Amino acid sequence: MTIKIYKLKDNTQLDIECRKILSILDQKETEESWTPLNDALQRLTYITRGSSKLTSYVPWIKRFKLFIKDLVQFLSSFFFLFFFIFFY
Repeated sequence: MTIKIYKLKDNTQLDIECRKILSILDQKETEESWTPLNDALQRLTYITRGSSKLTSYVPWIKRFKLFIKDLVQFLSSFFFLFFFIFFY
C-alpha cells in the first residue's frame, strides 16, 4: 500500500486546496455525493500528511471540525446499528 502525501509549497496553495475541499463538504449529502465526499476527505488526509506545518493549516482544520465530527458520529451509529442487526 502506498501512502500518498501532498506537500504544498505555501499557505496560498493550502488555501486553494482547502476551499475546494470545503465546497465539496458543504454539499447536501446524497447517494451521488458520497464519492466526491470520500475523495475530498482522502485529499484532506494527504494534505495533512504533507502540509500540516503550514501556518494556515490549523485554522482550516478548525473549519472542517464540525463536518468531521458529524461524519464520525454518523459512521459510529451506522456501524453500531449494523452489528446490532446482524450479530445480536
